[in-house]
Amino acid sequence: MLKEEQIKELISKYLIMLLASNEGYKVAEDNLDNGVDLTIKSVRRYELMGKVRFMNTGKALDIQLKCTTEKSLKRRGSSVVFDLPVKNYNDLFIRQNESEVIPLILILVILPSIEVSWIEITAKKIIINAEKYWFYPNSTSSISKNIGKTRILIPTKNKVNKTFFNTMFNRFHPNTI
Repeated sequence: MLKEEQIKELISKYLIMLLASNEGYKVAEDNLDNGVDLTIKSVRRYELMGKVRFMNTGKALDIQLKCTTEKSLKRRGSSVVFDLPVKNYNDLFIRQNESEVIPLILILVILPSIEVSWIEITAKKIIINAEKYWFYPNSTSSISKNIGKTRILIPTKNKVNKTFFNTMFNRFHPNTI
């Protein structure tokens, strides 16, 4: 039997993979994650001699995933309060200021407090009950010298929705789509 943390990790990973795939992106996992859970790659369609082929464009987004439950979360006004491990926060900050690395975005998945309501399965649907928000450091952010965790505020307007990856690729890789 998997531990609760492992189950949450897998639910969040496959949820984000599903969203990215639904928008037409390729999803990859690296054997050595280096603070990256998933890499979302842009793919271009082309035709050659009457056959349709696809190729990676070289444009990508790295995703750091965190998953929690509603009961262990705090909210402040129109923000979600999350205590992020310092190493993950500093990865986000450092990569924000590097021009030759793939952008790194944090996605926080929030599941209901009651475990049996995380996933609902019917004859025609599988429903994952989860809120999803993204975080990227702003220009006034700085490296954290904390030990352990750094508290971040994620605006609830930063929802991960059906067009999230198109929006992020337009932001970090204009003219991708």
